Parts: sequence; C-alpha cells; structure tokens
Amino acid sequence: MTWIEDRESPTRLLCVTGAAGAGKSAIQQTIAQHYARSKSLAASFFFSSSDLSRDNLSAFVPTVAYQLGQGHPRLKQWIGETVDNDHLIFRKSLKTQVDILIVGPVERLQSQVDPATFSSLPYLITIDAPDECLAEKHQAEKHQAELLSVIYTSLLCNNRMPFRIFLATRPELSVRTGLEGPLKGIVYHLRLSDDFDATDDIRRTLRRRLREIGARSGDPLAHPDPWPTGDNIELLVEAASGQFVYSATVIRYIGERRDSPIKRLQTVLDRMNIGLPSTTAPFTELDLLYASILSNAKEAWEVANPDSPHHFVILLRIFETYRRSGHPLSEFLVSRHYEDSNALSVLLGLNGTTLDTITLDLRSLVSVVKEGHLHLYHRSFSEFLTTETRSKDLYRSGFLVGDFLICCLMCQICNGPDPVVVKGAIQSLPSTVWWRFHIDRAEISEISNDLFEAFLHFTRH
Repeated sequence: MTWIEDRESPTRLLCVTGAAGAGKSAIQQTIAQHYARSKSLAASFFFSSSDLSRDNLSAFVPTVAYQLGQGHPRLKQWIGETVDNDHLIFRKSLKTQVDILIVGPVERLQSQVDPATFSSLPYLITIDAPDECLAEKHQAEKHQAELLSVIYTSLLCNNRMPFRIFLATRPELSVRTGLEGPLKGIVYHLRLSDDFDATDDIRRTLRRRLREIGARSGDPLAHPDPWPTGDNIELLVEAASGQFVYSATVIRYIGERRDSPIKRLQTVLDRMNIGLPSTTAPFTELDLLYASILSNAKEAWEVANPDSPHHFVILLRIFETYRRSGHPLSEFLVSRHYEDSNALSVLLGLNGTTLDTITLDLRSLVSVVKEGHLHLYHRSFSEFLTTETRSKDLYRSGFLVGDFLICCLMCQICNGPDPVVVKGAIQSLPSTVWWRFHIDRAEISEISNDLFEAFLHFTRH
C-alpha cells in the first residue's frame, strides 16, 4: 500500500511472486477491494485456469478498457466509439488493442484536461495470476511473455501513462525471464516465499477461524477455550510450511457441518507426517490433506452407492476435465445440448445428480457453481489429481478418463432410450476419440480392457 500510494516513485510496476498457495490472489483481492472503495482502482483482472473466460488473453483488454471507461465519461465515450468503428479490434494483437483502447484515449484525455483533474483519475491496475493463462498449453509461456512485454512497452515506457501496476504471479520461466530482462531495474519485486514469513499470520488465522467454527458447532467439547489446543494449532502451522492454501483447506474441511469439528480436526492430525525433512514441504503435507479428504469422500460415496460400476475418482476427473484449460472436454462434446455438467451426465448415461453426489464430502476443495460446473478452489488440487507422484493410489490418468467417456458414448449409441441423447452421442464420439488420443502426445498408452470390450460390443451392433 505504501508503494501504491507513493505516486512520485519512478518504479511503476510491483511484481509479487510466490509458490502456489502463498496467498498472492488473496492479497490482490484485498488490495483491489480497498482501492475500489477509495476510487483509486482503475482496473483489475484475475486470470484463472478453472474459468474458460479468464484462462486466456482475449478478455484482458476488453475488461480493463471497460473499467477505465467507468472512471471518466470521456474515456467511456472514446473507447466506445473506437469499438463501434472497428468491430474487429479484439481480434488484433494484444499490443494493438492496448495502444488503441487504453493508451490512445488516456493520452487524448491528458491533452484536454488540467493536470489536477488528470492526476485525480483512478490509477491502480491489478493483474493476478498471468501464470494461469493456460488455454493453449503449448503457447502458454508465449502469451505470458507477450502480456509482460505489452505492459512494459505500452504502459511503463510511456511516461504519459498515470498507472501503477500491481502484478501477482507464480515465478514461472516467462515471468523470471521478463523480470531478469527488460523489466530489470524498473520493477519492485517482492518474493512472498523468500522475503516474508507468513507463519504468524497463519497461526492467528487458524486459531481465530477454528474457534469460530467450534463456537458455532453443536459439540460442547468444541467450544472455546479448550478447543483447539495450542499444540493442535502449532502442528497445523508447522504442516502449512508458510502456504496459506493449506490452512484455508483445513479451515474449510473442519468447518463442514456434516461432522463434528473435533473429529475432523483429529482426522487431519492423524494423517500428518511431521517427521519428514523440511525439504519435502510444502506439497507433502498439502498432498496428505488432499489425499485424506479425497479418500474419505470416496469411501462415503462407495458406501452410499454400493452397486455403482463407476470409479469415484474417474467421475470426479470427468467433471474436473470438462471445463479445464488446455483441451477442455466441453469443446469436444460438440452437441450444444451438453454445455453444462448436468446435461453431460445425461449424455453419458449417468444420473443427473452425479456431480452433486460425488462432491458431497469434497466441499472443502470444490464447489458446484452456476450452470452446474465444478469449481476447484485452488489450482494445486487439479495438479494433485493429474500428477501420479502426488496422488499415488488415487491417481487416474487422463487416458482412463477418455476410455470411460468413449465407453459411455458407445453404450448410449447402442442402447440409449432417448433419440436426442443418441444423436448427441453420435455427434460427440469422433471428437471425443480424438481428444482421448491427444491428451498427451508425448505419452503412449494402451486402451483399457473396458474400452476394448466396449468397442467389440459397439462394432457388433
């Protein structure tokens, strides 16, 4: 906040880097909300790999330009006129969009108003998680580098621009290259993981939030002050290893109303592996927590659905993959009838409530948002599901997900009772086969026995 409010400082770019779960997005959101209230926030943009509208660069300039227009009526008029006069503006390069829709109108405004009026305009731009700009994985680094380059050439090198830019990101290669290259010397770089120790903040957060949960619960043993104990808190703090994502996940898990908070806290403590060397943190403890929650949810689902032929994790991965960046499954199920997760269940011959039932005990990790889509609270959980060395026995590859989908579609074509669903399965099968065999071109995988048997059955029909 000191840097943001020191408008005389020549350094106009603040870059906060840190590992997954360090709290970058939380800081960005807090800062954006604070300066929105004080009318100093010019624009903010939050990239997200779990949102198809925010996992690429296409919405960045339109969103920033729209928000700038809300800050001054002339900017709004000029930006609107530019879009009206060139309907293809958003198909042009990122630099062209920034120069025409942001730099041009701001320079024009500066030339027409007095300095006091110009300096009173909102000036802070916050940009969160460009490392989650992953829509085209093979070009992700290129797009991230392009964004940094445009920020540098169009907004920082132009002294007529009034903006101070606050960027928060993981220290990916494209970011490190930019910080050590053209941006070196003109950026204020804060390394969350190296420059700050979040231990005290995590301790305070855990103590306060768990006591609030205990006070709300119906379990008298969970009412302050005996619960949680100081030793309980210290064990959790040590396991967090400075990563807020761990403590946030613990709080959501213990706060679930389906069970006693004392029992859930004990489950977390029982699964800990504090004796491991510190070099294994932070993901060792985070993965143990993810594995514990996922295993418990899987067991509860299997008890409630003893006759289901489906694997819990494969069902979860279908909905996780459905909207994920890179090659989202939703792009390959070509029938427009199946753009939400409930309709996807119908297409595959699953119960329409499948997504709700498999996430019943996963609400500390995921939520079901509008249109029935699965939302993961943190990208690290998706990485856990898709990395065999992290999820271990719970791992189910993308190939197995693809095999399951193809089996379901072929079964619907052969036996589906609804002609509309059969038509949707016919439309979706070829592209889904393509998707299955292009999930990872670097890896060769044989088809499963289930898919082989389903294929034989399909060809006989």
